[in-house]
Amino acid sequence: EKYLEELELMCKELKVVAIGETGLDYYYNHSNPKIQRKRFIEQIELANYLKLPVVIHNRNSDDDMYYILKKYLPKGVIHCFSSNIDFASKIIDLGLLLSFTGIITFKNSSLSNVIKRIDFTKFMIETDSPYLTPEPYRGKRNEPSYVSIIAEKIAEIKNIAPQDVADQTTYNALKLFNKLKWNILNLPYKPIFVSTHSKIDNIGINNINIKNCALSLAQRSPNQKQNISV
Repeated sequence: EKYLEELELMCKELKVVAIGETGLDYYYNHSNPKIQRKRFIEQIELANYLKLPVVIHNRNSDDDMYYILKKYLPKGVIHCFSSNIDFASKIIDLGLLLSFTGIITFKNSSLSNVIKRIDFTKFMIETDSPYLTPEPYRGKRNEPSYVSIIAEKIAEIKNIAPQDVADQTTYNALKLFNKLKWNILNLPYKPIFVSTHSKIDNIGINNINIKNCALSLAQRSPNQKQNISV
């Protein structure tokens, strides 16, 4: 269909590092599930053709989601992961990543069990701002800088250093979103990077000092320095 042609054209831009978010949402009755599945599959097929990862939305649709992902096998990440360890394990076995948000800081969250049991090479962190603000700021507008709270919470759950979470999730993101490295190298200003993750060289970013990239690309003026995160 025409929208796929337009999407393919946009995906050829250097700054486009993935297709998404796309996926299935059976919680809200905004669109017919059959149409959702059709569009999701179309966009996965396009992503596979273009060798781009997919940022995936999944809400109350685990069974259909797994069926589609197993059949079409995209590269990608389930953003804002909120399902159980069984589903997490099946998704990881397909070669996809998970991404955790401020939900993990909520008192009623059961995601600690998932985080404890999966290897930290298999997930990323995000804020999903302006929504899902982590504690202790829940109820206020979320912002990218709060991703550090998510890293600290994961470090607490897994009993590791927050910097280890920042380094590894940065590496995971750069490895998945392969085009990101070119965006970093072509920034109109020099980012501040606090340390270096030894594995970064394996994906071709040898000329810049990267460390605390795990904190989400905050939007600032091009003439401002900033910590870059993904």
